[in-house]
Amino acid sequence: MDISNTDLIDEYLMELYSEQKYEDGLGEYARNEDSVEFNDITIQQSESLLQQKSTGGVIWRATPLFSSWIQKSELRSLVQDKTVVELGSGTGALAMLLANFANKIIATDQKPLLKLLKRNCSANNIEIQEFDWVDDDFGGVEDEGCIITCDTIYNDYLIDHLINAILSVMESSPNIKSAIVCVQLRVYEIMDRALNAFAMKFNTVKAYKVGLGVECYLLEDPIKLN
Repeated sequence: MDISNTDLIDEYLMELYSEQKYEDGLGEYARNEDSVEFNDITIQQSESLLQQKSTGGVIWRATPLFSSWIQKSELRSLVQDKTVVELGSGTGALAMLLANFANKIIATDQKPLLKLLKRNCSANNIEIQEFDWVDDDFGGVEDEGCIITCDTIYNDYLIDHLINAILSVMESSPNIKSAIVCVQLRVYEIMDRALNAFAMKFNTVKAYKVGLGVECYLLEDPIKLN
């Protein structure tokens, strides 16, 4: 669904929140487990990072849902055999789940998450980089590919920083023209703010249903301001 026009966002969200049924909780996948297995992949978690208010220490429900969905969706060509720059990689679960689908994954996060990220990302085609959305500019890549970020919109503060991070990657990487933002639906007002911010910065904003309480947004063609 195209929601590039801000006039469409209120109607889209009202319908979305009135029809969707949600699971209890914030959307943790297995918060109390030290490790989680997906097929032949084992991902270590860090409850201590979560207690320090770093949500990247555990796996969130949107991650396995999105991983399965993207490999079958109409957006799969943006990822398959391409380079993926992942923003807010956290445990590295999504990077590992997509490692055999993408050609290369650049998994990024803040410095406190890098130790856990390195521990989990054993695939040879995963490169790990520190990237703080507030303080850093992305170094850029030459490969064709896209940006992916999964469940990184959960408070108002992060929205502008996430958009700036996406634009930093696009501006420094001439062959990366698309961003795929997967979101666990929680607070209506935060989603409203995020989608309106997307529409103010990108000419193309499209919505896709991933699963129960999980949506995905394709952002393309940044609006250039004079």
